[in-house]
Amino acid sequence: MSKQESLIIGRQPLIEALQSGRAIDKILVQNNANGEVLSQIRALSKEFNIPMQIVPAEKLNYLTKANHQG
Repeated sequence: MSKQESLIIGRQPLIEALQSGRAIDKILVQNNANGEVLSQIRALSKEFNIPMQIVPAEKLNYLTKANHQG
């Protein structure tokens, strides 16, 4: 990851970033994630035309080294 890239870790921090208008290149979601919060993230990603990629948990674990919440 370059110095200019940053990660938003967690569902609620992502929702807050989307609602605040923060520039986001793409959203990575764990392949078995579900629930009302994820539905809200999907809706916001469509609203702001942000690509959403479904990935295995291992990829999120590798990228975050933290509790990413899917």
